[in-house]
Amino acid sequence: MHARAAANAYRRVHIESASPARLLDELFVTLLADLGDAERCIKAGDAPGKGSAINHALAIISTLRVSLQAELAPELCASLSALYDFAADRLTDANLRFDARPIGETRRILTTLREAFSAAAVAAPHQASGG
Repeated sequence: MHARAAANAYRRVHIESASPARLLDELFVTLLADLGDAERCIKAGDAPGKGSAINHALAIISTLRVSLQAELAPELCASLSALYDFAADRLTDANLRFDARPIGETRRILTTLREAFSAAAVAAPHQASGG
């Protein structure tokens, strides 16, 4: 029990001390890993594994969607919300049809989005300092 409490404490400190850009990247890393797991499960005929991986991916997409702050960037948030809706729809389709193709499409789109967020996070400190 002590090991679990220590692990939970470590996770809490890690989350509380991480930058928003770092947390966002970690969400995308986990989301993309879930998509890879779902594809492998479909190819292996593992329906429970596929369902678990897709459900976890959908939970992350939901978290990303609800964390949008439309009051700060309404057009960007509307576009991201639509993209997250599209991703959720494709994953739901993949889950229902036991089809890996929609997962691959979604993974490619979300990989591009992760790369864009990473580039923006790297550029942001330079822009804030005028460099």
